[in-house]
Amino acid sequence: MEFLLDPEGRMAYAEARRATGFSPATGSVPSFGFLSGVLWGRCVLRNTSDQPQKLVVELEMSQLSHLEWFIQSGTEAPRRSLGGTHDPGLHPYRFPSTALSLAPGESVTVYCRIRSDAAVWLPFVAGTEMALWQHRFKRDAIDYIYFGLGLALSGLGFGLTLIYRRRVFLFAALLPLALIGYYCLLFGYYHHLPWAWPAWVGREGVLIADAAIVGYFLLFLRSFFANQAETRMAKLLLGVGLLLPGLTVAFTTTLPFKAASYLCHGAIVTAYLLVAVQALKFARRRRLAEDVILAVTCLVALAGSVFLVLQWTLIIPMLVPPMEILRIASVVIFVLPLLACVFAQRSELLLEARVALAERATAEAEQSTLRAQLNPHFLLNTLNSIDALSHDDPKKIPELVRRLAMFLRRCLLPSATRHPTLGEELAAVRNYLEIEQVRYGDRLQVAFVVPAEAADLRLPEFLLQPLVENALKFGFKDQTTLTVRLVAGVEAGTLRVRVENLGRLAPADMPRRYPGLGLENVRVRLNLLYGAAATCDLREVDGWVHAEIRLPIA
Repeated sequence: MEFLLDPEGRMAYAEARRATGFSPATGSVPSFGFLSGVLWGRCVLRNTSDQPQKLVVELEMSQLSHLEWFIQSGTEAPRRSLGGTHDPGLHPYRFPSTALSLAPGESVTVYCRIRSDAAVWLPFVAGTEMALWQHRFKRDAIDYIYFGLGLALSGLGFGLTLIYRRRVFLFAALLPLALIGYYCLLFGYYHHLPWAWPAWVGREGVLIADAAIVGYFLLFLRSFFANQAETRMAKLLLGVGLLLPGLTVAFTTTLPFKAASYLCHGAIVTAYLLVAVQALKFARRRRLAEDVILAVTCLVALAGSVFLVLQWTLIIPMLVPPMEILRIASVVIFVLPLLACVFAQRSELLLEARVALAERATAEAEQSTLRAQLNPHFLLNTLNSIDALSHDDPKKIPELVRRLAMFLRRCLLPSATRHPTLGEELAAVRNYLEIEQVRYGDRLQVAFVVPAEAADLRLPEFLLQPLVENALKFGFKDQTTLTVRLVAGVEAGTLRVRVENLGRLAPADMPRRYPGLGLENVRVRLNLLYGAAATCDLREVDGWVHAEIRLPIA
């Protein structure tokens, strides 16, 4: 392939055919940047076989504004066709191409005349129809794999959004879709759709889409860093992310395309540079995996943008085709932001687990403190009973001391789980009541109503004893005899245990003479263990005082 630049754009085909200034292409992909004139290309095709051949010539660039093909065979008049995005006519494929037939031994010269206000690079492909079909199939297959990866990661992002209900996953899920849309615009896939597209879609539309993608990526980063309480960086990302697409629209609607392209890509590179610097500072300060991943993403996006701009402006030669650069950079931007979100969610879950463990340790420490308060409380009551018996009936003191020793042994050697069954807890309560019966004799009557299904359920240890103590303590104030009942049951996934005693509740406005720890202790322990799912209520029902505990069945 040889090329000739016509700076003024006035050279006709006949003059180009006679011109001697054609130079061979250098590099695998000839690149010419932004042209101020017309570019002529020329190549000679020869059929060396003994069979007629149908050949196809294609330029793998979808943004050529004006393109004319001239097929010259011998001295015949050239066959002319159009293939630019601004040229009239139907373009059945996304890249401009022309077909020709060659007889055995025949040769033809193919000329192309290009005028475009976009940066021009010319991946030239020629071959038989079958060879070109295979080339297109391979090229498109790679693109479809690229699209499939983007759609799969997008679907994964939507799934994580539904699971964790976090907006940052939604941003990460939409990012691959936006990049696929931009890729389809830049490389002409939209030409496959059945309707006609205005010419500005392949030029100004691509610039606006490019800036919108960058702005969206910055808003994604803003959403990510806002969750990390980085308000300064979040404000920077929000401002640049919203300003960039607006500037691009203003540039493309008021300036020539070349100037708008320079300004837009300069703004995009500047935005990526600012964000990459901030992301690196953030990653260096916190040293978390998700921050490092996002910093790498920003650096890849910055490097890809700089490399593309340097090639399009001919500061460096076309070392890697733009399609390949975008594929590599886009796959990185497909994967890494979603991976960063997963790592951030993992860090958040680990933090929540550590907080839960700390809260649990605090709750256990508070329970231990509260439990330690129970034993002296009961011990003081029992010592008061012993003191009373020393005056009224000293013979009962040995039995009382024996039962007290049994009870204290259980206190000093608690259950391994700290959650005995209701049956085990009621056995301890029964032992306590037997101690009190030594003191009160027939004046204290006790009854247990506990179904078998409730007896095997577990509850925190020493939860019932304070309620029974209160029943005896306040029940004997107003009467000489006392009946105490312990009733348990299961209802709608809840264990209900009620301590009942004959008597009346004191009026709410009457000051308590004995402000003990019992009932409040139970309520605090239930709140620490179960939160609002467990309750402890005290009420009067038909001459009976009910202290009832409700807690969920584990």
